[in-house]
Amino acid sequence: MNTRQALLAAASEVIADSGWHAASSRTVATRAGVPLGAITYHFGSKDALLREAALGELHSMFATPWQIMETSTELAELVHRMLDWSHSADVTARQQAVLLELMVRARHDPETAAGLGAGLAAYRAQLVAALARVGRRGHDEVPAAAAQAFAAQCTGTFLHFMIDPTYPTGPASEAAGHAWITALRA
Repeated sequence: MNTRQALLAAASEVIADSGWHAASSRTVATRAGVPLGAITYHFGSKDALLREAALGELHSMFATPWQIMETSTELAELVHRMLDWSHSADVTARQQAVLLELMVRARHDPETAAGLGAGLAAYRAQLVAALARVGRRGHDEVPAAAAQAFAAQCTGTFLHFMIDPTYPTGPASEAAGHAWITALRA
C-alpha cells in the first residue's frame, strides 16, 4: 500500500471511529504510519483527504448495485435484484459510519455536498439507463420519471435498512418488486 492509499484507509477508519470533526491530521497520519506533511503533499489539506476517503467509501458501498445494473438482462430481474440489495445492506459498520458522517458533513461543506450529490446522481443515472436498457429488450419502454422514483425507492430503503436492520423485508420486498415492475411498464 502506498502513502496515498494508507492515508485514505486511515482517514476512513478515523472518520468511522471518531467522527469527521474529531479526525485530526496528526491522528490520521499516525494511523497511516506516515509523516504529517504527507497529507498536504498528497491531498492539499486534511479536508480534501477526508472528503476523498469518505467519497471513496460511498463508491465502494455502491459496487454491488453497479454490478447488478450492468449484468441484469430483464426488467423483473433488475427490479428484484436491486430491491434485494437495498434490503440486504451488504455494507460494513465502518462504511455505515462513514456514510452517516459524510451526509452530516455535506450539510456544512459545499464541496462535500457536491461530491456526494455527484455520486448519487451517477447512481441514479446508471439505474435509469439500466432500466431503459432492460425495458427495451422486453419491449417495455420505461418512463424516466418512474425510473428515477425507483432509484429513490432503492436508495431510501437502503438507508432505512442500514439505520434499522429490523426494517421489513421478505414478502414486503416481493410485493414492492411486483408493484414497481407494473409501474415501470406503465
